[in-house]
Amino acid sequence: MSIEQTNPISAQPTATPPKKSGSNVGKLLRDVWRFVWGEDQGVKDLQSDINQIDEARNSKRLAQAKKQQKLEAKARQKAEIKARQAQIRLQLEQQTAQKLLAKQAKKTTITRQVNDKITALKEKTLQGLVKNKQQNLSNQKPLVDHNFLAHGASALHAGLLKPSQHQREETPVRPMQSAPKVVAKKSGWLNKFFAPRPVRQKPTAMRPVIERQPLSSAPSVPVQQPSVHESSDWSKHKEKMAKRLAAEAEKYANLKIRQDIENRYWHSHNIVRANLIKDQETLFFNWQSKILTLVLALGLALLTVGVLYGALLVWESNKLHDNQDVFDNLEAVNQEVKKEEAIAQEIMDFNNKLVLVDYMLDNHIYWSDFFKVLEDYTIFDVYYEGFSGDINGTYALPAVARDYRAVYLQLKLMQGNEEVLSADTEGAKSLAQTVQATGDSVATTVDKIKFILNLVIDRKLFLR
Repeated sequence: MSIEQTNPISAQPTATPPKKSGSNVGKLLRDVWRFVWGEDQGVKDLQSDINQIDEARNSKRLAQAKKQQKLEAKARQKAEIKARQAQIRLQLEQQTAQKLLAKQAKKTTITRQVNDKITALKEKTLQGLVKNKQQNLSNQKPLVDHNFLAHGASALHAGLLKPSQHQREETPVRPMQSAPKVVAKKSGWLNKFFAPRPVRQKPTAMRPVIERQPLSSAPSVPVQQPSVHESSDWSKHKEKMAKRLAAEAEKYANLKIRQDIENRYWHSHNIVRANLIKDQETLFFNWQSKILTLVLALGLALLTVGVLYGALLVWESNKLHDNQDVFDNLEAVNQEVKKEEAIAQEIMDFNNKLVLVDYMLDNHIYWSDFFKVLEDYTIFDVYYEGFSGDINGTYALPAVARDYRAVYLQLKLMQGNEEVLSADTEGAKSLAQTVQATGDSVATTVDKIKFILNLVIDRKLFLR
């Protein structure tokens, strides 16, 4: 009777340790929770850390926005400076172009005035020269070299000259001393330019050179007085000589004017003259007149480069001085960012710890629930000798029952539990047990059934 009234599972030493273990695990988890979170204080600290991170982010964003505004302001300032420089450059180019046009127009006007003055002077000189020649010729008596005329007539009759050539080539007259003296007194500088030059003809087969014979060798011809016919011929000859002299004077005047124009420093012929004549390769370049211009241009270029370089250095130093506050603020922001990154790293480490603790809590096996199920679904006629299994939910429980009916009831009870996925028994056999009598009682023999209860428990039972 004592065996029937006693609960077998409470007498076994295997049932009590899990309960004690479950209580210890719960206490340990509570201690970990208090250690990790510090209950309310831990939540407050975490919230304060999160608020600090948000404030740091907001301050960082504000600093970035201010920095972006400063950069945009600098960009706008640079664009305005470039636009102002372009406008100034355009104005300078326009002023330079206007100055060049004015200078060119002035040069053209001066050239035109000089040409007009030269033309007027040439015309005036020619008119005066012709007038003086005509006056001198009209006032002078006709002097004819009769010996020369006789010699020319004899040469003509001898066949040395053709009549056509003799008519075309005028007979030279004696040089008149009065006319050149008058011209020299009035304008001495014109003598060396407008002095008549002797005409030298090249000898040919058809036209041999006729040299004037000296008076001593000339044939003696009686001197005759000029007739009226000869006087008219002499007046015609004077007119022809005046025209020829005027033509030569005009020719030399044009040549002088041309030389003066070509020798001007601004004329293009003074730089390089084109070789318009075959086999003429002589070119002249006036280095002396251009060396000063070259030196001035080089000096001006070097001075401009030096001024620009100095201006750039000054501008760079000013910009560095103006942006020193920006650099200091940037350094301070970088230091704050490093501090915030260290705090963020601590928070990340703490978060990783929380994740690990959460994982441990989610996957912790609560053995107390398993033993509670065994206690609730075990009848009084069955007790367990031990158990073996793993965390996957498969267990083998060696048990002892009073009889086969108790084994059947225990199996049905386990199969009816929702948390038990499957249940079966194996190795059931009878076990005879002799109970010794005490006192006046008689010894009796009790038959018990030993079997193995195989259970497959839902794994959710071990997790909360």
